[in-house]
Amino acid sequence: MNIESWFPTLIGQEILPNHNEIAKKIVPVCKKIQKKTPNIENDWISKLYQTCHTHNICDDPKFKLINNIIYEKVYEYLTKLNSTQKIIFKEGWFNVYKQHDFQEFHCHPSRDISVIYVLKSNKPSPRIGFQQDRGLYNIENDVQTRSLSPNCYFNSVQGNLLIFRSSLHHCVEMKKDKEERISLAYNFRINPNKVD
Repeated sequence: MNIESWFPTLIGQEILPNHNEIAKKIVPVCKKIQKKTPNIENDWISKLYQTCHTHNICDDPKFKLINNIIYEKVYEYLTKLNSTQKIIFKEGWFNVYKQHDFQEFHCHPSRDISVIYVLKSNKPSPRIGFQQDRGLYNIENDVQTRSLSPNCYFNSVQGNLLIFRSSLHHCVEMKKDKEERISLAYNFRINPNKVD
C-alpha cells in the first residue's frame, strides 16, 4: 500500500545556540520599552503585556541582532520546504507573561509565516500549543498516531524558536509560577512576485 502525505502542518523548531548572547542584549531593551510604553486595551480575554500595536520591533535597531537571525531562520525554513519565494517582515512585538497570564488560541489573518521566540523563561512551562483547524469535522475516535494528531505542544525553553504558517491556531498555556516569561513574535508576508 502506498500512503502519501497531504496537507501537512509543518512547524520549524530549533533551540538557538547563541541564545545567551541574544537574551543579554534584548531582555534589558524589552524592560525599558515596557516601562515607557503602556499596554493598550484590546479584545483579548488574556491581558498580558504586549507591544503588538505600540512598538514594532522590526523597525527598532536595538533588535537588529535577533531580527536578522529570525529572518535567516524563516528563509531556511522555506528553503527546506523547497520554496524559492521571497519574504518580507510585516511586524514584530514582544509579550511579557506574569503569573496567571496566558494567550488564548488564535491565528494571524492576512499574514503568511509567523514566528515565536522564547527570549526568557525559567521553566519549560507554560507550553506553546498548536491546534489543527478541522472546521466542522469533529470525531471522538480518530486514528491514534502522531502525524494525525490535531494538537501538539512545545516547551517554553529559553532560545526555542518556532516557525509556522500564520493560519495555524496557537496558544500559550497559563503561567503558574511568579517568574516572568518574555517571548518575541513576528509575522511575515510572502511576496508573490519575487522568487530566487
